[in-house]
Amino acid sequence: MANCTGSPVSLLLPSAERTGAHRNPPFGKLMEAEPRRKDGTSFPAEVHWGMAAGDPGLLACTVRDITRRKQSEQALREAKEAAERISRARMAFLTFMSHEIRTPLNGIIGMLDLLRESGLTSEQAELAEIVANNGNTLLKIVNDVLDLSRIEAGRMELEQELFFAG
Repeated sequence: MANCTGSPVSLLLPSAERTGAHRNPPFGKLMEAEPRRKDGTSFPAEVHWGMAAGDPGLLACTVRDITRRKQSEQALREAKEAAERISRARMAFLTFMSHEIRTPLNGIIGMLDLLRESGLTSEQAELAEIVANNGNTLLKIVNDVLDLSRIEAGRMELEQELFFAG
């Protein structure tokens, strides 16, 4: 840790002079700043202002480099944004696929209904019934997936209905 006793605050914290923090520092509070190194480069830091022990006319401040924390925060923000983009893409895909599967499936189920009404033998009617039941089960699954995508996207509309128990 460098000792800068007697040095003007503006050498380390140019913004302190512009904002007047060197004349009226926020004692006891952390503030973020961009101090300069000897080579002129700046870095993100937390600055804690205080009075120097034994000399009320002398300011003291602690400067802590928070570059790693800022980098971690940025990485976390980017990861969160990427996860949100992936989630939106997944929901869009589920919605699209649910609609694309449901449309032909409704056509198949409709054609099966017509087929069942066309005078099939008992064995053919039994087979058509099995296919229709499986088609309806698949349609329920597709509708559930579509409902899930609506819920996650915040577009589910709830209906209130009265019911009476027993």
